[in-house]
Amino acid sequence: HLQKLAVSTWFEKDVEMHKFIYATLRSLSQLALEDQPEGSEWKDLATKAQVVLPLAKPIAGIISSTFFSFFTGVLKNLHVGSQMTNAMVTGSTSQMIYHKTEYFLKQVQTTPVEFSIDVGGVKSLVSDLVKSVSGDTASFLEKIHPEWKELVQNLEISPVEDTPFAAHIWTRFSDDIQFVFAANFKTVDIIKEKVLESLKAPGKMLEKVCAKTPININKVFEALPYQAVVPSDLGFPIVVETQETNLVSLKGEVDVVCATPSVTLKFAMKAAVTYSGYVGTVSPFTNELLVAGINEHRATNIPIKAVVELVPTTSSMKIVMKQIDEITPSTTAIDMHHYHMKPFTAKKPLVFKDLTPIVLHKDTKVLKSNSDVKTFEATFGQTVGLDMTFKVDTESDLYDRKTVIDAWANYKYNPFIAGWFHFTETAIKANGMPTARFHKYTIVLNPAKSVTKEAELNLMLTLATKKDTQEPQIIKLDGSQIALPRSSKHEQSLHESIQKLNSESAHAVNALVTAKLIGGQPITYTYSLTAGKGNSILEHKWNLQMETVNGEAPLMKMCVEGAMKYPIVPASGVKFKYFNHIGFGQTCDEYFVNVDGTTSVTDKQKQYSKISQEAKRCDKLTIEAQKINQEIRYKSQGLEKMKLQEKYAGVISEQLKACNIKSDQSSALDQAVIEVTTSDALPTYVYTYGRMVNSGLKALLFEYISAWPVYTQTKKVQVKLNFNQKLNTISMYIQTPMDTMVYKNIRLPIQVQNMLPLIASKSPVEQSYKALTGSPLYGKCILGQGYVQSFDKKTYGYQVDQCEHILSSDCSKEYDHAVLAKEINGMKHITVYHKLSKISLTPSFSSYKLEVDGQEITMVKSKLVYIKSQDLTSTFSVYLSADNKVILDTPAARVTYNGKEAVVEEKSIMADGSRFLRAEIKT
Repeated sequence: HLQKLAVSTWFEKDVEMHKFIYATLRSLSQLALEDQPEGSEWKDLATKAQVVLPLAKPIAGIISSTFFSFFTGVLKNLHVGSQMTNAMVTGSTSQMIYHKTEYFLKQVQTTPVEFSIDVGGVKSLVSDLVKSVSGDTASFLEKIHPEWKELVQNLEISPVEDTPFAAHIWTRFSDDIQFVFAANFKTVDIIKEKVLESLKAPGKMLEKVCAKTPININKVFEALPYQAVVPSDLGFPIVVETQETNLVSLKGEVDVVCATPSVTLKFAMKAAVTYSGYVGTVSPFTNELLVAGINEHRATNIPIKAVVELVPTTSSMKIVMKQIDEITPSTTAIDMHHYHMKPFTAKKPLVFKDLTPIVLHKDTKVLKSNSDVKTFEATFGQTVGLDMTFKVDTESDLYDRKTVIDAWANYKYNPFIAGWFHFTETAIKANGMPTARFHKYTIVLNPAKSVTKEAELNLMLTLATKKDTQEPQIIKLDGSQIALPRSSKHEQSLHESIQKLNSESAHAVNALVTAKLIGGQPITYTYSLTAGKGNSILEHKWNLQMETVNGEAPLMKMCVEGAMKYPIVPASGVKFKYFNHIGFGQTCDEYFVNVDGTTSVTDKQKQYSKISQEAKRCDKLTIEAQKINQEIRYKSQGLEKMKLQEKYAGVISEQLKACNIKSDQSSALDQAVIEVTTSDALPTYVYTYGRMVNSGLKALLFEYISAWPVYTQTKKVQVKLNFNQKLNTISMYIQTPMDTMVYKNIRLPIQVQNMLPLIASKSPVEQSYKALTGSPLYGKCILGQGYVQSFDKKTYGYQVDQCEHILSSDCSKEYDHAVLAKEINGMKHITVYHKLSKISLTPSFSSYKLEVDGQEITMVKSKLVYIKSQDLTSTFSVYLSADNKVILDTPAARVTYNGKEAVVEEKSIMADGSRFLRAEIKT
């Protein structure tokens, strides 16, 4: 069956089904047999998937929009393992997510969590809620340009109906604890009614919200319950019982003050879990249980009450942690965290006669091993004014650093795995193997000796922005903007950051963190971080400033300033430059590290782009397409012309693929040179880390070293990187003050093949997205000479005439944007509608004419021009490149135009979302 599934991918019409099958087979084939738990049903499937995967049609990208993935692992020394199943199915209007985790203890299997979420029609939900809140009853046709409105009405374009909202959630915990929730459009109606009631009588809503709400949660629940009675040859019943009892306690209150406004959350928390299991029999003489078992107990007690205060008006958060009221000056010991594992034997009456827990019964004895109990204590927390002790009593053969490392080795040094299997923590033998011996540890807090009685953390975020020549503005949480003042130090830092960027568009954020330890010896730590990002069409800039103040300690600073310069359409020989200046120390001028880099397209890469298989195929198909197009022009309407147009469409489709690859190859930045220079003196730790990195790199890439180290005198570090697209390898030349190393043909993972090298003519974000998902970030429609390629990648032979043709439009009931085109004397004329605005782009002599809302806009080569719409609700941009290509950017679409060809990229959808657009041409 798996073989048939694999082969069927070559004929599958549904793209999402193809992705689902291939992703499932690929995930199964990557499972190692030794990592699968005993009793797993995946072993046979994984073996078969490895055989049939080469028969399946591969999918592009690393992350699929529809997949079924499998993860498995085994902790061999502990004899436990887990399996995780994840699935996501992407439909035209809905999304389904599924997850399941299974635990294995030898042949015992349990499911701690499993859930499924199916949501559809979210757009319809948001639209209805926004309309209800805003109270806007105007027709959508009144919000678009009159000319576009007339076209919509005359062509009788019917909108795509929004899918009604529907959501389904199903969850299962600990095998049998289930939760189900469902909602649909009727739920939306109920929500709308509640919203309208709140708007009509806001006082009633505020009475409910703006008040103190107590929190008192005390929950006990059982997990992993298991009971069994097994007959034996002697006639005695063998009794097996396990259970995990969990206790959670959360007390506090939520105080919402609408006048400020602010939200205050006070809480104190405790939690405990006990895992107990035994096996034995019932004595036929005394009717008592005779059992041997293990008791594991873990408890967490945080003896503080936390107050969290949120103030949206200042974008700040304050957290205050105090000792609970029950702590007195004479309190000397509080167990903050306790864990023990006790093996025991017991003789007690049945639970029907004696309700005493088995571990607390007087006839229960803790088993002792031949190894003596070791005691270990260590104090910590003094640096923050706390007196804390870590106490250990264990029957491990040895208890030292090696024992702790061996214990972590059983969990593959992964704290998440240790948390998942917290119930398997045990003592350790001398050989590192776990053993079910007595083991106990406790973290104890001594409040009497702790000088810190209270801790306070303040966090304030400030976001500022600047465009063109306007003054910097602060952006508030509600979206409003006000002028950025200079009254405080962090506001001055934002001004300096934006000023240094000196960009057409700049954003800066400041995070001010103040931590106070209040008590006998109060300490205040202040951290300020300001980060800025600016960009123009040819340049990206950034800066970063960090300051640390520790009471009366000297000021510590780090400042970073950097930029990357590149043209959108690189000319021959142009290099893309990058630099970073890092200053640090007591001031930003004490030490410095400068990083300068250039990336460029080498002559070797340019030559490769001309002789590659894709280049040869592009040239061949271009000539063939031109010949067919000439034949079509001289044919009158009829069957023969239709056949030629079909053939032309097929050739053009293949030509676009090959020529796009050729274009990418010609602008692939296959060489990068990075130079690092420093101040004459640097802190010792910088030299230490530098030597560690150099040595680690040699060990990691030992097999790629092409020659012995060469020792040369230099004061800088130089790194040269050369990418080989054909082989998907990289070669490195590294020169340091210590030596010079050459690494050749380092194999890169197949996952980064389409990420590196970067393409000069593409946005790194769009290139990375396509490499990850296999689909472009924006849907694309191409109108060329005698052909159209629609958003679904289908190519048609079609000659645009002097009538307006709809290339792209919003097919929802809002109709808020559209792109139209017509052809006059072999040149395309483009019209873009966005809400109430109209943009016209037409050829004019050797350049182009651009009009926005009837006003002509002057375009300057290699300069980005921002344009405000007539109603001031939207901003457009236009860029005229050095090779006479226009890039028109609107909030909904991007049009690239050279007079004879127009490329429309839709921003409102991904490449597969052509359901919102009209891919076909209409006159």
